[in-house]
Formats: sequence, structure tokens, C-alpha cells
Amino acid sequence: MEKVADMDRELSEIRSSEVNNAEAASNNQWRSYEAGKRNEHAAVSAAIAN
Repeated sequence: MEKVADMDRELSEIRSSEVNNAEAASNNQWRSYEAGKRNEHAAVSAAIAN
């Protein structure tokens, strides 16, 4: 029975790690998107200024 509890705990840790990894990947995608929008805005502003 203890072995089952250990396996359950291990699976829970793996799931938690997978969720954390997915959240980190999503956050990285969002930061890349925001950086791209800032770059676009800067390019448009520079084109207007020139």
C-alpha cells in the first residue's frame, strides 16, 4: 500500500512539473509577442518621425 502512495505522490509531482513547464512556455510566448509588438510600434514611430 505504501508503494502505491509513493507512486501516487511521484505522479502528482510529475503533473505539477508539467503544469509549471506549460505555464512557463506560455509566459515565454506572451513575452515574445509583447516584445514583437513593442518592436513594431518603435518601427512605426521611427518611420513617422523620419
